[in-house]
Amino acid sequence: MVTIYFDKQLSRFMVGITVPTSFSVPNGFFTYEIEAGEYAVFQFKGLYHELNRVYRYIYPDWYTRQNRGLPYAILIGIAINPQFIKTVYDSPHYVHTLNDEYAQTENHAGLIADKLADRLVRKGYKALSQSDNTLITENTFDFTTKTSVLPHKTIAVLSGIGYIGKNNLFITTEYGAVQCLGTVLTNAPISIMKYKIKSSQCGNCNICKDVCPQKVLNGVC
Repeated sequence: MVTIYFDKQLSRFMVGITVPTSFSVPNGFFTYEIEAGEYAVFQFKGLYHELNRVYRYIYPDWYTRQNRGLPYAILIGIAINPQFIKTVYDSPHYVHTLNDEYAQTENHAGLIADKLADRLVRKGYKALSQSDNTLITENTFDFTTKTSVLPHKTIAVLSGIGYIGKNNLFITTEYGAVQCLGTVLTNAPISIMKYKIKSSQCGNCNICKDVCPQKVLNGVC
């Protein structure tokens, strides 16, 4: 059984089961297709009256821990030099180093986030840079899974400027997956506009899957 919660305020949710696309739906029922994207998934096994334990974990523990109680996020993106990408592509045995173009660009995005957060704090607002140094200091980066509680790409998807591809990377129309991201969480009263979250545009394209040397991609997004 799968339960989908659409929002916290109206408590709208849908309960159902997963079925193949060829499934014949009985009268009185309908199908709902979940668009590709990033979702919070919680697995629960137990009795109905025990669900309160899950709710108590999600609200406010997990939910508040994600955004640290800060309602807004500022996204920073820096495109990587195309010449560097060509160099890597032309070098099958290329070894990533802490001094190459990718590492420097990623570090630059983090430095911008640090400086922006510092400026907001000096203005009297709460702000948190999600740079590597901050995440390590805050102990919100899992070195085993290489994940943080609120990834840059999750914020990027919510911005509506791109989507998650079959390579599990954030993709934009202009730069593809060739950019480094940085984010700042804040309570500063910044102007915002809501954009529709984009579904994957990969379609039948499987180039990333086909060229992956370790064959770890399954061509699904």
